This record gives sequence, C-alpha cells and structure tokens, in this order.
Amino acid sequence: MLAWIRSLFIARPVPKPERRAAPQAAPEPKPALPTKSGLGLDHEPAHGGGLQGREKQLMARIGLRVERRQIELPQLPSTSGGAIDLCSRPQVEIHEIVALVERDPVLTSELLRVANSVLYVGNEPARTLQDAVVRVGLRTLRSMLYAVSVRGSLLGDRSLSVYAEEVWRQASSCAVLARTLAKPVGMDAERAYLIGLLHDVGKLPLLAMLRKAVNKESDVTPALVGRMFRQHHEEAGAALAHAWRLPEELEAVAARHHDFAHNEQHARAAALASLVHKLDMALSLGFEDEFRALAQAAEFDVLAVAPERREPLLAQARAAFESQLSEAGAA
Repeated sequence: MLAWIRSLFIARPVPKPERRAAPQAAPEPKPALPTKSGLGLDHEPAHGGGLQGREKQLMARIGLRVERRQIELPQLPSTSGGAIDLCSRPQVEIHEIVALVERDPVLTSELLRVANSVLYVGNEPARTLQDAVVRVGLRTLRSMLYAVSVRGSLLGDRSLSVYAEEVWRQASSCAVLARTLAKPVGMDAERAYLIGLLHDVGKLPLLAMLRKAVNKESDVTPALVGRMFRQHHEEAGAALAHAWRLPEELEAVAARHHDFAHNEQHARAAALASLVHKLDMALSLGFEDEFRALAQAAEFDVLAVAPERREPLLAQARAAFESQLSEAGAA
C-alpha cells in the first residue's frame, strides 16, 4: 500500500527527444539519493489531484470549521508543558525538573536514551535523570520535550496511522536538517531544531479533525490529506502554536513559512523552515533534479548564504538525511 500511495505523488517527466552531441569525458557519478522514504503529501501532483464526491464533502466540512476557527487543538501534555516552562526560566534548580519529568515514564526513558546517545556519551553512562539533564542541558531538554509531545499527539491514535507516521517522519527530518544548517546560516542549533520540528505543527489538529470526520479509513486518500494540509496547515498551525504558548518566532513561522519573504518580523526563520521542508521533500521522494536546483533557492538569499557556499550545505543536508534514514532503519 505504501508503494501505491507514494506513486500517486511522484510526477513523471515526459521523455525528451534524444539529441546527438559530441563525445565528452564521462562525468563523475552523482551520489544516489536514498530509497524513497516519504509519501509526498505536500507535493502537488502534476495531474492536479482532483477530489471525488466523498473527498470533496470531507474537505468542505474541514475547510468550513477552519474558516469559523472551530479547530480542535491537541493539548500539550501537562508534564511536558510544565517541564518546558521550567526549562525556559532564567534560573531553575535541576531537582525541580527531575521531579516533574520522572512522573512520565516515556519522557524518562527518552531523556536517558538521548543522554547516552553518541551525541552526548561521556566516560560514564548517565544512570539517573539528574545525570541526563545535566549532560544534555536545559535547551536540548526543551527541544526533546516538544518532540515527544508532537510524536505522542500524532501516534497516540492508531487510526490513519500511515499519514500520522509520515507527518512525524517529516517533522523529525526537518528538525534534523534545520539543526544541521543552523551554524552555517548563523542560528543557534536548538532554535533551528524547533523551527524545523514545529513549522508544520498545524497538521496535528487537521489530522485529528479528519480522524473524527470519517466513518471508515478507506474514505481517506492521499489526495484528500495532501489538499487539506496544503490549504489549511498554516492557519491551523497559528492556532495551535498560540494555544501551546510557543515563542513568538515559532508562532509566526507556523502561521507563514511558505510565503517566507512576507513574514515581516521573522523572515529568516520562515526561510529556514521553507528550505528544510523542500530539502526533505526532494530527498525523501528521490527528486535529484529538484534537490540540486535548491542551490538557487530564494531561501538562501534571505538567509544571506553566498552562492559558493550553497552546494556544500546541500551536501551536509544530504548526509544528515541519510544518517537519520540509516538510524531509523536500524531501530
């Protein structure tokens, strides 16, 4: 089924007539993109992706609720919300955070896993929550808390799991890509990570609304989900970001990142979100030409990245994507 879904979103180019050219030296082989890993829900199909009767009804129903601002917003888990607030304070005692996090077994195990990963491994393993918090730091802990909350909101309900898993895959991939590009574009790594992770947070309430609106999963198609996301995710994202009390920058990015040039107060953050979104789409779908063309992307202009630095950054992004894909395959 996954292969069939993916095929609906891959535009197949019309073959061009062959041209004879003078013999040239064989070019260096291009590194192959990894096996397609995404569903391409945000990719506009070449045929337009027209909706059928039942799909149109569902789309109209959800669109009307968004227009009326009747968006059902997932709640940020109380433990995560409390811990995020503590991590955001100028001064906080470690034992306060530990006392809160240890109430949640999922957060506890995830924090210990991250603290003992290759990114943070020390001479001795982190055996306690206090060891883990000290090792990763409050800003990384804050990012991890948001990631666990997004993942739980998406995957806690098993219905429409194919689409929920794709939204999570994309969010985590964009977060990693943004963190990879952070230093070269002059941003803090954790700030960039959250921009990548949460820029499409509006997909969470949309998927939740769709889950409640359908009688059977067979009524839901990739064309419907893709159209719903493309039309409404920024408006829904602004509402959820506000409800979760995200920082002003993250709320502005969730509300407007595709039209990043007109995000007046946070254009650079919105441009980064747009860039990593396009990078993930090209890499996950195996669109090599589109990936290489991103060296000319307007997002790089907003981020003030000189033309000669862009291809090396694309190579870094590819390496980070492939590394994450390998880790996911090994898990």
